[in-house]
Amino acid sequence: MEKKKEKILYDKEKPSLDDIEVKADMEMVYNVELLADVIVEGGIEIIFGLTGGHQWPFEGPVMKRGIPRVHVHHECTAPFAGDAWGRIKGKPAAVSLTAGPGMMNAVSGVMQAKQAQSPMFLFCGAHPTTDDDRFPIQEGYAEYSLGPCTKYVRRVVSPYTSVFQTKRALRACQTPPMGPVALEFPLDTVSIVGKIPKSVALTGYARGFFPPRDLRRFMADPALVEEAVKWILGAEKPTIIVGEGVHYDDAASELNEFVKLLGIPCHSRRVGRGAFSEYDYLNCYGRARGKVMRASDRCLVIGLRVAYLENFGYPPFWGHDTRYIQINHCVENMCLALPTVNEIIGNHKMVLRQMIDCVKSLGVTEPPKKWDEWRKFVREAREAVEKRVHERTEKMKSDIPIHPDILGRYVAEVCDEELSGDVIAILDAFTGSSFFTDWFKAKFPAQVLDSSEMMGIGHGIGMSIGAGLATERRYPIIAFMGDTGFLAYMGDVETALRWEIPVVYIVNNNSGTAIAGWKPFYSKQMSPTGRWEWDSFGFTKDMPFHSMFAPLPGMHTELVERPDEIKPALKRALKHVREKSKPAVVNVIVDAEVLMDGWAAWFCVCHTHQPWEDIPDEGKRWFLSGLGLGPNGLELYYPEVAAKKDEWMKKLGMK
Repeated sequence: MEKKKEKILYDKEKPSLDDIEVKADMEMVYNVELLADVIVEGGIEIIFGLTGGHQWPFEGPVMKRGIPRVHVHHECTAPFAGDAWGRIKGKPAAVSLTAGPGMMNAVSGVMQAKQAQSPMFLFCGAHPTTDDDRFPIQEGYAEYSLGPCTKYVRRVVSPYTSVFQTKRALRACQTPPMGPVALEFPLDTVSIVGKIPKSVALTGYARGFFPPRDLRRFMADPALVEEAVKWILGAEKPTIIVGEGVHYDDAASELNEFVKLLGIPCHSRRVGRGAFSEYDYLNCYGRARGKVMRASDRCLVIGLRVAYLENFGYPPFWGHDTRYIQINHCVENMCLALPTVNEIIGNHKMVLRQMIDCVKSLGVTEPPKKWDEWRKFVREAREAVEKRVHERTEKMKSDIPIHPDILGRYVAEVCDEELSGDVIAILDAFTGSSFFTDWFKAKFPAQVLDSSEMMGIGHGIGMSIGAGLATERRYPIIAFMGDTGFLAYMGDVETALRWEIPVVYIVNNNSGTAIAGWKPFYSKQMSPTGRWEWDSFGFTKDMPFHSMFAPLPGMHTELVERPDEIKPALKRALKHVREKSKPAVVNVIVDAEVLMDGWAAWFCVCHTHQPWEDIPDEGKRWFLSGLGLGPNGLELYYPEVAAKKDEWMKKLGMK
């Protein structure tokens, strides 16, 4: 009988099939203990959250390792605080959210962080997977509630991958474009499962973190850098506009060296605002920006993701004939609407250093004389704006109720007089912030914090907590807040008090939400009850915020009703927060009929659906003046009115 041939079932010579002993650590461990080690290893220094049973398995082991948790009153305060921490430090805080309502109540703050490209690590507790679709307590799924607000969400359903997924999330949230990353841990992944073999718990993981901020330090193509330098040197009216990437890549010193070397006007935005000081005449900050940017022929866009706040790359924010070179640390942040000559990918710190070296290699050692007239134009544009806004407010010094413009001016002046500009400013007032930002000058990055495109309210309280802790309470904080947002989140003023945050909450108290827009547009149509406090965008007039917080030990409060009371009250409040490291509330009663021009224009655009006869006379005057609709807006939305514009203007007393 013929011997049966032996067939190869597997090749033992392959490395993966070597017949050797594989070492496995069979020590039984709780995977949350290893998870906590990874969080510490990944650089997490603080947790923000409102506690709940579903995240206790996470909070306990992490806090046991010396990481403090800031316990807040509203879930959304936690990501607001985490956002401020991430923007200032450029690395994530941990935000701990319990199941169901914990995740859902935090959505606004998480989306704000995403839009600001702020790194954040979200740990979400959840019901056991065995309870899916059975209506368990606090049912919720992070994928659906937080998915659109994050870079990604993972539901970790195996205890064997929790450590791997945590390390991956900590890296991903810091990899450009940065942003929140959320992990959802059902209870049967982190608690009910009990102990598991250590080698299994470490599946896909090896020690060693390598922070992405270090890994992303790469230079650009030298040929492209040289081309960009020669291109900008060939400009007649060059400009530079920078954004968040310059701050996140720690490139402010290189930016300043580059700007001073060439003497090119520079505008800084978002968390990069102040990367080049707004006290320098070369910074075409505020309302001078538009005139300068539109006159520029060539512009370097460095580290800025162009979005809504920059009109998506279109005029009139940008010049019709301007051409651009964009420099960014990731291709996702390039604006496709700008007429771009070239794109350069690289770490902003290293690319700017390459550009400085290239300029010097070309023999340029001082700002080119050919741009002297251009620099004079920029200086005069700044001075004209500063003169105009100063003259505008001179007429308001005795106005009662207080005009929010004079409030903004006086707050900015006190910041200069008392603090030499060394203060963190948080913008959180629809009406008040729009005036205040005209006056405040930033001189270092991450000095001005806002709600980015989220345009929410109430973030100022949480952000003040995150900012105070991120800066180790080195700077006093001014949180310029509207009364609506303050009311929504004022419970966490107690958190700021408990954590000794040196913040002055200036409440722009106009008794409503953009209240000045209701009367001219909706008071005729939107009055079913005939009662202002029920039909309008307002609420109880002149809320006594100062007396609400006065009884809390350690708090300082002020009521301001006259312009001449603003500076003395603010100076007393700043003295308190600097000496005691405790919060202060300054309640300022402002004119409820004032609306900033930008918001007035927004009201016009949002109410073009109304029939002309339903618009109150005051609103008709806004439309006829061209406010918000542009030169042809009336013809577009109300052609029959446009045909009789002069007649209508006479009828309404405009002529």
